[in-house]
Amino acid sequence: MLKNEKGVTLTLLIATIIAMSIILGITMSSADDLLRNSQKNKIRTSMYMVQSKAEILLENYLFDETDNLGKEASLSLINKVGWEIGDTKYIYRVWDKDILNGHGIKIKDFSDEDSFIVRYDLENDEVDIAFPKGYVDKQGNIQYTLSSLEE
Repeated sequence: MLKNEKGVTLTLLIATIIAMSIILGITMSSADDLLRNSQKNKIRTSMYMVQSKAEILLENYLFDETDNLGKEASLSLINKVGWEIGDTKYIYRVWDKDILNGHGIKIKDFSDEDSFIVRYDLENDEVDIAFPKGYVDKQGNIQYTLSSLEE
């Protein structure tokens, strides 16, 4: 006589655990990508806001030499983000929380220690922005500048 067993077999239990592990792995990978992209977009958006205002200030500087470009940037900070001093066509300035607020730029979760470095290109009337904390991409490389985040 055959028994009608209603238990879970060991094989079924192992198969279920394996399937759930695969689904969990995929979900965690997707969540990590979403968080990483969210962080990158937040930094990039903040840099675009700074760049927009810095371009206006550069125009004023070139027109009538009004120097509202920010605080002088240190050589170590400039080198940290991968820029090299040597070309006189650039002016490097730091924008901290006070300067941002003075220009009407509010960045959520921007601490007193955070800052941006603005590189003003006097010959080409261009501005590039760097974030000294940087952004770590999927490969583990640190991206500091707006131009590198746009790639």
